[in-house]
Amino acid sequence: MKIDKAKLTSEQLKAREIVDEALKVTGYSPSKLALEAGIAKTTLTRFLKNPGSKTLTLPILSKIQKAAGIEPVEPVKVEVMGTVQAGNFVEASQLRPSERKTLRIMPFKGSLAKIPLYALQVAGESMNRITPNGSYVICARFYDLQTEPKDGNIVVVHRRRHDLVEATCKILKIDEDGRPWLHPYSTATDHQDPIDYLADHGVDEVEIVSLVLMKVEDFSSHL
Repeated sequence: MKIDKAKLTSEQLKAREIVDEALKVTGYSPSKLALEAGIAKTTLTRFLKNPGSKTLTLPILSKIQKAAGIEPVEPVKVEVMGTVQAGNFVEASQLRPSERKTLRIMPFKGSLAKIPLYALQVAGESMNRITPNGSYVICARFYDLQTEPKDGNIVVVHRRRHDLVEATCKILKIDEDGRPWLHPYSTATDHQDPIDYLADHGVDEVEIVSLVLMKVEDFSSHL
């Protein structure tokens, strides 16, 4: 069954890879694999038909791997460091260590496997087509990635005004003149206009600090 991978999140792609591998190794039909894994048949068939609608939780993926005789991948723990506004720039909110929650995600492959990761909870509606209000984003700092932000990246941006640090999450787009803009991606009519990244907003410094690698919508399934 062919899927348009460009429309899937990293989380959904990882889940699809695990299911495809399990089907290939066992030779089972989706219904047979679901039976052996002890999960509802509709849970697996609906995901295979429309993987972009949602993803499979880590416990379900673990059951599928065990049913296929595949060693379940150990999840990576990622701390939720605070919130980021998917709207206008607002004061960055960071949680105290004692207040931080932990997400568990499937590990990344290749060079990303060694990069420090952190999570932020999204507040606001300016990116709700990708990251709905209340969802979480898994981020890596460009400093750790040792790369520069690129056109089309979903990024976390900080700007400093005296002792105040403000943050937002947007899509970076670079126009034909090479000028970077921060674009929303929203159904909300009041979140349609891009922000000129280089404009003088009366701040001391503005910096694109992190790349958003994936989103997590259902926190409870990643505890």
